[in-house]
Amino acid sequence: MAFDCGAIMGFGCLLLLLMNKRGFARVAGSLKRKKRGRAVDGSRASRANGRLGARILRPFRQMQRAGLAPQRKISSLQKHSSAQGGMKGGAKTELGGRQVGFQEYGKKWKTQWHAGLYDALRAELKDYKDVVEILAEHPLTDEPERIDALVVKKKPEAAIGKNFARGFKLLNIIEYKSPEDSFSVRDFYKVLGYAGTLAYLSSPLTDFSDMTITVITTKKPVELLKLLRSKGMQADEDGKGFCTLSTAYPTPAFQIIESKRLGDHENLWLKSLSKNVTSDEVRRLAEERKTLGFPVGAYFNVLLQANPEVVKEMLNMDSSALLEVLNEFGFVSKERLEAEREDARRKLEAEREALMKLEAEKEDALMKLEAEKKDALMKLEAERKKTVGKMKSKGFTPDEISDMLDMPLETIREYLNEEA
Repeated sequence: MAFDCGAIMGFGCLLLLLMNKRGFARVAGSLKRKKRGRAVDGSRASRANGRLGARILRPFRQMQRAGLAPQRKISSLQKHSSAQGGMKGGAKTELGGRQVGFQEYGKKWKTQWHAGLYDALRAELKDYKDVVEILAEHPLTDEPERIDALVVKKKPEAAIGKNFARGFKLLNIIEYKSPEDSFSVRDFYKVLGYAGTLAYLSSPLTDFSDMTITVITTKKPVELLKLLRSKGMQADEDGKGFCTLSTAYPTPAFQIIESKRLGDHENLWLKSLSKNVTSDEVRRLAEERKTLGFPVGAYFNVLLQANPEVVKEMLNMDSSALLEVLNEFGFVSKERLEAEREDARRKLEAEREALMKLEAEKEDALMKLEAEKKDALMKLEAERKKTVGKMKSKGFTPDEISDMLDMPLETIREYLNEEA
């Protein structure tokens, strides 16, 4: 199929535009606006714009029909270009001096669990800040793939007493899986790839013997452990949430931590980074954060966001530390909470007064009933004495009166003695 020079030049310009996605998006957007304008406004200028757009795209359409250009619509290219620019509905918030991003998928907000991992590690290793350095989302290369956290042991000879960090070496890779995710076989090889890339990029070269890999997950990777054991790898579990992997191959020391099985006392920060945290754990975290000496805003933000029922429960708790946390992250203002508590106190006082009034009325009713009962017994006693006296006057003996009235003989005699 033959093409004129104008068509070839036009196609060349279009290829240049394709190489510059932003420029192509602007042209495609402009054409889309012009097309829309022509539909609304039937003026001569709009029709001219439409013809101009058709003239620009004509060479590309010819190439498509000849099978020399991809069958791709401008709308799809424009969407691709927009996708490269970022996701709609994205938002960022500043917490603890660092930006934490939240992406909207449909109508649901995805909790950014990894943002809290950095704070959790710092809190857990607060006593060893001179020994280790924690790098959040440590970049391996210029590409987006990142390690969740890299703990660099600045003093290799120093001992670390924290349970999950006792075996830390020079470079320690931390891989975190959110409560919704599980650590799969693919993830296992990916993390091993992190170690290899990190060793390759390090200068001087860092051997695997100077590295460790720690995977923190809520769900136990049952399928992965089954597969690894079938391939001859040893997986030792201590029953407290720690699983150590060992193999004959030269790999970094590897441990898997099941965070939900960790102890509250030693690993409160890591264990609480979940969707099943309790209000008591949040209270302890809120009190302990005052002793850290560095902000942990990202941690509390994802924790409270993922546990809305706990937030509701916390609103009714009398704790200054919890009140400070809720106020800081905008779940409730301090003034509003104090006003609600004052209203609750007033209602409680009114209910207490009403209850006291009911108790007083009940007491009065009981006293009245007791008096009426006493009066009735006295009247009954008088009627009995009167009846016994009449029967005595008619010649009945005390024994006969007792049998006829079904009353004790002693009572009959007392009545007669009183009458005498």
